[in-house]
Amino acid sequence: MHALKFRKIFLTIAASVLLLTSAALCRAASGEAPSQQRLELLNDIGVKGSHFYLYSPEHPNLEFTMSPMLNSVIFVYSDKPYAGQAEVWEALKRLGLLELAEREAAYIIVPRPLNGRTWEATDLKVYFESQYYLAGGDVVGQDGMLPKFQYQRRVYNNQQYIVAEGSGASFVNNVLSQHAERIAGILTFGGQLADSVKGGLAVPAYLVAPDRAAFAYYKAVNQVDTETSAGVFENSRYKLKKVIRVDGLAHFEAGAISAAWQQIFSRTARACVTDNVVLNNKTTSEWVLMDRPNYKALGITRVDHKQGVLPGGSQTTWYDFVPDKVMGNPQMKAPLVIVLHGYGDDPIYQAESNGWVAKAAQENFILISPDYPGMSAEGEKTVMQVVAYAKSKYPVDESRIYLSGFSMGGGSTAMIGIKDVQTFASIAVMGASGAPVDASTDLSVQKRLGLPFVMIIGTADSLNVQTDGNGVKCIGSGLFKGGLEALMSINGLATENRNCSMYPYWGYPTTGAEMVLARNLRYDVSYGRKEGAEKPIAKFVLFENAGHAHSDQYATLAWDFLKQFSRAAN
Repeated sequence: MHALKFRKIFLTIAASVLLLTSAALCRAASGEAPSQQRLELLNDIGVKGSHFYLYSPEHPNLEFTMSPMLNSVIFVYSDKPYAGQAEVWEALKRLGLLELAEREAAYIIVPRPLNGRTWEATDLKVYFESQYYLAGGDVVGQDGMLPKFQYQRRVYNNQQYIVAEGSGASFVNNVLSQHAERIAGILTFGGQLADSVKGGLAVPAYLVAPDRAAFAYYKAVNQVDTETSAGVFENSRYKLKKVIRVDGLAHFEAGAISAAWQQIFSRTARACVTDNVVLNNKTTSEWVLMDRPNYKALGITRVDHKQGVLPGGSQTTWYDFVPDKVMGNPQMKAPLVIVLHGYGDDPIYQAESNGWVAKAAQENFILISPDYPGMSAEGEKTVMQVVAYAKSKYPVDESRIYLSGFSMGGGSTAMIGIKDVQTFASIAVMGASGAPVDASTDLSVQKRLGLPFVMIIGTADSLNVQTDGNGVKCIGSGLFKGGLEALMSINGLATENRNCSMYPYWGYPTTGAEMVLARNLRYDVSYGRKEGAEKPIAKFVLFENAGHAHSDQYATLAWDFLKQFSRAAN
């Protein structure tokens, strides 16, 4: 897609966001307290006769198309149905859920049983339809690249949590546990599990006074093998799979809700790897468990620049993620990584979900995630102004400045990296196959300096992988066609006689094939090496069976390669 069309789409998004958030901004300015008016009863959503209460937080994340990825949704299943809206409000207030919703940008859904009295298997329909409602309902068409929905999209259900007591907990154990594709954590008070329930998906669980069968079930599906402390059980190979058991009563209690949020919910999300959740929010494929970064525990500070002014005059939004070791030590020279979001993506979600925030804390580099005007001259200008800002603000090691991005951000990374090759030591292109170079561009400087690169693509990414009539899969098309060849060429790698039948996906021979297995997901890694060179100049990664998807493993796969390179002053 041409830069002009990207710019038009971003302006459309900005206009939509203004309409969605102006009222909330006015309330924020006035310091208005949470209002009972934001608790509403919704009827007949997807299921005739259905009823559920919805509480909407004062300040949800809606700034970008993908910002709802940062919003949570909490389902509350009581032992007996609440008598009415006033009783629901008082319960949410008493249990600290209203305060939590405001602090954490969480929506709350309180369903009523379809029969008005007791929970039954048919109430699963209300669960499904209420979550689809928050995610926008059906995709009813597209305007350019902007999907249209039945309803306003407020969450993506990747941060979905269940709180249940008594008979509601039994419903969760026996019914929702068998449909936990998007559930990132549950908290139950009491409840029973039927003998007929034998298996299901892993889901982190905080269990207050569970029956023996339920406790055994959640331990089994999470495959826990270690008791790390009294009542805390973990899967040593996949620590997000966790079960915590505590004594107590079979009814809601504010302290346990707070503890479950701190110990499980706020640390765990789901990520859809195989499907495009932007366009298909009714997928029932399993979403993998992913980390939600804990800034305090990581020792990293986020500095928000909402519509700040960069050196050179550009006004934009950007976020700094600075390790405490760097923030408190102006004499320390630290690497700088700039990560660019995809089309409509949220800069914070981009930095967190692809693992860059955690990696910055671990490796003590400065991370900056800006909003920018896409694959265009304006986009390049903004990114280079971010570089100038970082140099003036932080102790940046100017020989170790790196650029990375996903999807449109991956294409922008290649485009900007090639044009400003003197600035960047190496780049990571994710969810894209580079960016083609204008035929009139003189690449003599780039070919002399080289630009080591990582490329990461899902094998089922239809935006980047094409299959011919013989079932041969090959990377590179559309907006990014020719981008892989451009990056290989300036690094002295041969690009003649591409043959995807002989060399699947990449079309060129690679070396040093290895497999990385992380959280039951497989990444096939190989390298591009110039003859006689001591180390590879390119790293190629195929994310098996993945679509156009984020992964918190990306930063590790990229950084392990990027950090080998530095760019001396020229």
